[in-house]
Amino acid sequence: MQIREPGCARSCAYRACIRTGRRRAQVTDQTSRSGRLLAGSLGAALAACGHPKFYRYGEVLLVISPEHADTFKHDGFSKAQVRSRIQEVSAKRIRDLLPDNETGEGMPLASFGITGRATEAQLNQRIEKVP
Repeated sequence: MQIREPGCARSCAYRACIRTGRRRAQVTDQTSRSGRLLAGSLGAALAACGHPKFYRYGEVLLVISPEHADTFKHDGFSKAQVRSRIQEVSAKRIRDLLPDNETGEGMPLASFGITGRATEAQLNQRIEKVP
């Protein structure tokens, strides 16, 4: 199973490395022993990149080490299943991404294509960190 995307160095020594824009973040997960748990851990780390209320902006490169690729392979996880699990774990409701009285940062409703007053269904719609 090939998880590495073209152009990614084979010599990457990180367990997993997330690159967003010009910054890199190392993700170390030494206890997840299944593909589901490992992809969930990567999704949680990805959700923490940048600001927790800043979604769908910038480019993201996720490098999976051979050890973690082996975990996914052992559990029969395809690249699409790893992506899906990461998106599942990193997704937040629109309401949780809006500016509020706790933080000044947040995304305006217009960035989700919502004009006027949002409905409860719209506010509860889940958005992935990276589409």
